Amino acid sequence: MSKTEAAAEVEKKLATRPEAGELVDHNILKSTTVSPALQGAQDDLKKEQTKNSLEDKLHARPGKDDVAHAFKAAEEPEKAHSTEAELAANALKLEHKLQERPDKEALVDRNIMHGGNVAPSIQQAQDEFKKAKIQDDLTRKLGPDVRPSPEDLVSHNIMKGSSVAPALQQAQEDLKRAQIADSVHAGLEHRPAKEDLVDKNILKADGVAPALAADAVALEHALIEDKLDRKVGLRPDAKDLVERGTMKEQTAAPALQASQDALKKEQTKDTLAKELKERPGPDDEGVKRRMSVTS
Repeated sequence: MSKTEAAAEVEKKLATRPEAGELVDHNILKSTTVSPALQGAQDDLKKEQTKNSLEDKLHARPGKDDVAHAFKAAEEPEKAHSTEAELAANALKLEHKLQERPDKEALVDRNIMHGGNVAPSIQQAQDEFKKAKIQDDLTRKLGPDVRPSPEDLVSHNIMKGSSVAPALQQAQEDLKRAQIADSVHAGLEHRPAKEDLVDKNILKADGVAPALAADAVALEHALIEDKLDRKVGLRPDAKDLVERGTMKEQTAAPALQASQDALKKEQTKDTLAKELKERPGPDDEGVKRRMSVTS
């Protein structure tokens, strides 16, 4: 065959070859609607979908008992109606359950199913990244510089100390509880009587009903307040107390009051000493003259 004849034969075959869409429909050529990097992931997804569809159909196919009932129904026309009713009831139940099943978004929110926003080849890397991030967060939160030490937990009574063997731990706890109970009983035996607490105004008396206790306390406070107001209104003012010598006149700051009082005492002492030095003695002419006149 010459080159011309071969070229003509090739052109004839190219003219009669099927289109790409027909090859895709006949599953001879794969669709190129996605990039080549994602073609394998798309094929795997289609296989999984086909597998799931087949599994659903296999689960939905009638079982051996259903086939036996169908044959019996065909042989016994009287039971055919009841079998059809059962099938219709089962179909209604199945439809009801399918309506109540959660949608894809709910399953993704519950972390039951992964979201389909990324390709399967990227999904695994994304999951590994999330796990590594969670592990880093836990490592940081559980690090020795963050979480308390066992000694701190024991001191705060969060964790029990391990100074004894685990076999003796329960016996030690029982001993501590018994010691605390004995201490409480001893304290209760020496506690003061109710009358002593009432006399010391620690405990209220039970002279009134509980419903009137709050009103009785308020009335008692009001009486005390009125009594104090009356006594405060009758007390003398500061000027009278100063004139009576009951209270010292505060002309200076409280911090300097003691120094001022000491200064006044020294001034009074000096004045008295000076006057005693200047008074006339027994040999003074004036004193002799007054003594002679009086005698």
